[in-house]
Amino acid sequence: MKVVQTEIQRLSQEPVSVDYLKTRQSVLTGAFGRDLETNEGYIQRVGELGLYGLPLDALEHYDERVEQTTPADLQTFAAKHLAAADLSIIVAGQAKIVEKSLRALLPKLEVIPVSRLDLDTESLRPNARH
Repeated sequence: MKVVQTEIQRLSQEPVSVDYLKTRQSVLTGAFGRDLETNEGYIQRVGELGLYGLPLDALEHYDERVEQTTPADLQTFAAKHLAAADLSIIVAGQAKIVEKSLRALLPKLEVIPVSRLDLDTESLRPNARH
């Protein structure tokens, strides 16, 4: 968990290498192209456009937009949207086994018993719909 927090913080403070970014861009555009080869994948991508309120022509420009992304763009995005201190970390497991070690890393740790867990709410608690 500390590794994830450290990497998110690092992403907002220093740009990724161009080689690393190019590799990730290739993965994203390749996966996108494969998705569009099937009806199921195409429908899923169109559904995502609706979910995020994007225009239908966003599919046409996806590769172009991914390839235009720079290390500075990623750094700016991370600094603006991924503040490590503001992240919520959700761990599923047996609290009696992991709680003590997690509490050392996460002083604000909150344990929600499975009997009180509501996966249909943002807070994961019943009666807390947003």
